[in-house]
Amino acid sequence: MIRVGFRAPHAHWQGGRVYLWNLLYALADTPEIRPVLLARSASDVDEYGVHAHVEVVPPSWLSTARVPFYAGRAARYLVGSDLVERMVLARARVDLYSHAPPLGHRFGLRSLYWIPDLQHRRLPDQFGRLERLQRDREMRHALAHATLVIVSSHAAKRDVVELAGASEHKLRVLQFVAQPRETEHASAAELRARYQLPERFVHLPNQFWRHKNHAVVIEALAKLPADVIVVATGDTHDYRHPEHFAELQARARRCGVTERFRVLGRLPFADVVGLMRAAVAVLNPSLFEGWSTTVEEARAMGKRLVLSSIDVHREQAPPRARYFTPHDSDDLARELAAVWAEPSDGDAEAAAAAARELPARTARFAATYAAIVREATA
Repeated sequence: MIRVGFRAPHAHWQGGRVYLWNLLYALADTPEIRPVLLARSASDVDEYGVHAHVEVVPPSWLSTARVPFYAGRAARYLVGSDLVERMVLARARVDLYSHAPPLGHRFGLRSLYWIPDLQHRRLPDQFGRLERLQRDREMRHALAHATLVIVSSHAAKRDVVELAGASEHKLRVLQFVAQPRETEHASAAELRARYQLPERFVHLPNQFWRHKNHAVVIEALAKLPADVIVVATGDTHDYRHPEHFAELQARARRCGVTERFRVLGRLPFADVVGLMRAAVAVLNPSLFEGWSTTVEEARAMGKRLVLSSIDVHREQAPPRARYFTPHDSDDLARELAAVWAEPSDGDAEAAAAAARELPARTARFAATYAAIVREATA
């Protein structure tokens, strides 16, 4: 058995936490791999401890609230190895550190680094200069010192080769599969009553970061009949552009769609899943994705999707997707009008078909990852 270590992502990075939850879920039927999760908070223990096959190491020196965490970071720069994290991994008898952060060129443990995407290179205006430099530094370190590097899509692999000058021999593509996690949630009627929603709506479950492209949705709504409603969920704070949400609200007022662009903010995950199930369609207008969690979750439910025609959305290719040009509100309005007018007769069969396909898709996800682990530890 190979003991593979993971570090819980920061609480503010919801996409990273969902990604790891789904990867650990997929590994339940892979006995050759024993996942070991290094928790950094009590919420990590609660969230990832639901996986019976995952060994969870409780928060200890890796907690950002404790001095050893920062001592380890200092050691990474002074002696080329995060000695604190290395000791935690040694105590946990970890053979391979997966999706590992850069921990120094002398860290001394086989590792798989993860590059979700190169958004900071493709959309540099979305980032501050220091954050771009930090991401570049971490990527160079990983390409030089990690055993192998995982990328989330073939589109990301092309970007890493083209924009970072990486050699393909170290890159491995792992396209993740999401689960409809909540088996018990409020009914559609209960959710509509709770959030004062109409019978029919399109759901946009994305954080309100600028690259998620909510602005084009507002512009498209102004060109659609008054009964078309978009319900947007997700954290309204963009740490890179704190003024962004207020700008979106002002745009909605100018376009006269404040009542039709319903912002519910950050909700319990069970309610987000329930709203996705209840929606006419799920919308992702993003300008850039590594591998969209929204798309994967909607696909697992057999939902209709309206997606920006970026490369990775085309690569994900969910069966019931429509595509629009990301900056073209007229194009989006046409696709939303078309999906709004579609009959719902086939929705139940589409959901059943998605449920039948999900176990095989999950097994392929796990098998691909297991092959990468075997290669890295050979």
